[in-house]
Amino acid sequence: MKQCHRCGSPWEKQGQPFAKAKCGVCGEYLHACKNCKHHNPLEYNQCNLAGSEWVSDREKANDCSWFEFAVGRNLNKKDTAARAREEFDKLFAAPSVTKQNAVG
Repeated sequence: MKQCHRCGSPWEKQGQPFAKAKCGVCGEYLHACKNCKHHNPLEYNQCNLAGSEWVSDREKANDCSWFEFAVGRNLNKKDTAARAREEFDKLFAAPSVTKQNAVG
């Protein structure tokens, strides 16, 4: 199933989205690296295809002629680093102080 990398909603149209196509649910661009089957954050240039041009923002629309909508992978999961950072922030967050539990 083709789905938006941000919200995970399905894109059920045939073919590939045009360059400025947006998700009908969250408004994110669909013709973007993070929706492409060639996107790989571990590769040089974050793309499995040698010779691909550098794209500065992988979530924005682009004109890559090699774009192929990824099928069958869950794209809307946060990457490991983002999840780890959120958990870290939760552990070391300062407790909130209200008038009721403030001393003095």
